[in-house]
Amino acid sequence: NEELFYRRIYDARTKYTAGDTVNVKILSIDRSEPADIKVKGSVKQTKENPKDKGILRYEQGSLYQGTVANVSTDGVFVILGEDMDIFCKFPNHGKVPVRGSKVTVKVTMKDTEKKRLWGTIIHVAPMRE
Repeated sequence: NEELFYRRIYDARTKYTAGDTVNVKILSIDRSEPADIKVKGSVKQTKENPKDKGILRYEQGSLYQGTVANVSTDGVFVILGEDMDIFCKFPNHGKVPVRGSKVTVKVTMKDTEKKRLWGTIIHVAPMRE
């Protein structure tokens, strides 16, 4: 869910477990069906956005190491540290990395206002068994 964490996570169990206590900001309450009240909340909006400071640490043209978070039909999402992620095109050579792969990426575009990075995968480390 996009309201759990500022950075992309594809399995909430990597950050939260059943029984965890978290602060939640109530975003909306839908009472249109009295027997089925719907509440929308956000965990992430109760915290400072780490991308506010994180985006300042990454420079266009520089190389960084990260971990593949997800592979979509359009490309690869790579986590950089605890504060940023970067969307990368598929590598031009070699295999497409899988979730959990350690990669080196080159930042090709940076949007400071939207706090987004785009890049290319330069190297995929071999997976350990």
